[in-house]
Amino acid sequence: MGGVLGIAGGSETRAQFIVMEYFGAAKGERPTVLVGKGVTFDSGGLNLKPGDHMYEMHMDMSGGAAVIHAVALAAKLGVQSKCGGAGARS
Repeated sequence: MGGVLGIAGGSETRAQFIVMEYFGAAKGERPTVLVGKGVTFDSGGLNLKPGDHMYEMHMDMSGGAAVIHAVALAAKLGVQSKCGGAGARS
């Protein structure tokens, strides 16, 4: 969490920690847990990437987006499993 909070320190927006849960199975079943990191463009701080590599910054949020969509898809499809996701957004 220190890394996420450190990055968010340069932003006008507070860091967020998102937890999503889907309960599609019996109570005793152990959940599948996914973790993803999502850093958005407004994080502030220093720009260490040269200009020709700035296009790659959209990938900085892909871990968090993948977790959110995986849990949402499990719920939409009615998957018979417990799953949850946690991710930080700064």
